[in-house]
Amino acid sequence: MEIFSSKNFEEIQVDMEDFDFTQEDLRALTLLETSIIQQNEQDNQSDLELSDSNEEQLHIPKKRRRLIIQSDSESESDSVRNYVTANITASDRVSKKWSRPRRQQPSIIPFTETSGMNKEFSTILKEADPGAFYSLLVSDEIFYMIVEQTNLFALQSCESRNVKPSSRSHAWKPTDRHEIKRFFGLILYMGLVRLPKLSYYWSKDKILGQTFPRTVMSRNRFEIILQYLHFSDNETANKSDRISKIRPIIDMVNNTFQKYYSPKEDICVDESQVPFRGGLYLDNTIKVNAINMV
Repeated sequence: MEIFSSKNFEEIQVDMEDFDFTQEDLRALTLLETSIIQQNEQDNQSDLELSDSNEEQLHIPKKRRRLIIQSDSESESDSVRNYVTANITASDRVSKKWSRPRRQQPSIIPFTETSGMNKEFSTILKEADPGAFYSLLVSDEIFYMIVEQTNLFALQSCESRNVKPSSRSHAWKPTDRHEIKRFFGLILYMGLVRLPKLSYYWSKDKILGQTFPRTVMSRNRFEIILQYLHFSDNETANKSDRISKIRPIIDMVNNTFQKYYSPKEDICVDESQVPFRGGLYLDNTIKVNAINMV
């Protein structure tokens, strides 16, 4: 912006002699010149104050502490220790120092149980194979109970409902302990060898076909045992017990585990996910995964 001075004003007067200016006009021009000069001085002063305030707000960043490797022979653990030590302040060392509790603490019952297999059986099973351990924990008594309840449920089902002539239920034959063991052996095998469908385990396809299941039992026999597999008597079961269907086998397995094995002091009890689409009052359904938490 061009600033008018008194010299400029005189030049204007000389150049404008042809114009007729009164004293009031000259006084108005002088006031205009003065106001313009004052406004410029105020703008310059505000610019200086703004630059000073910006300089005061500038913060110099702190210098970061860096890991300094002293020598090539220094181990990785020493490097990590040096890095942690360099980045922990004195206040952190004081606040993270371990100390004994001062207030009244709850009494902790000492753990005096001997954990692991009972001595009577640990000596016998010292060099046993996994099958011997399985037979010890899942005894023949459990299999006899499953055989009894499965045969009973198959008989009750055939008598209580009208079975179609083409139904496989007419081909049902009572099972025994050896067949039930083979049945559960196939279930364990299917947990290791995963296939999309149950029928694929007996398929003769060159890619999906499996030779082992056919040597154990036929597909029809496996499916009909799976259909009538049962662990309790429906007529004598306690209706108020929500897990009455599996209550007998749970009690038997718990008694067997307590008899042969004692857990350690620290135990982690975690939830398990079981694919299940039926109705159960104890479940917590996850709709996204279609899996119920039991």
